[in-house]
Amino acid sequence: TFAQRAASLARPPKPAPVREGTLKVNVFPWGDIFINGKQQSTLNNRDARVVVPSGMHEVRVVNPTVGSRSVRVKVDPGKTETVRIDLTAPESK
Repeated sequence: TFAQRAASLARPPKPAPVREGTLKVNVFPWGDIFINGKQQSTLNNRDARVVVPSGMHEVRVVNPTVGSRSVRVKVDPGKTETVRIDLTAPESK
């Protein structure tokens, strides 16, 4: 009927699919955070949240005294992936 067609046209459009996720990065004792080679921030045992496209990302943390560490992490659309990097801990193989 006309009323049903008018009601269907008045509905808001469906939202676009989510193509981004969030990386939550925690660093100890402190370090400069790079995601895919781009510096994001400097952290001191706190969390940084960075919105990124879904997919694989390289997270690198650099501390001039303690050293650096890199990890690869997959971020799913609409999800938050947490990365904890302790630069004082032995590096796992």
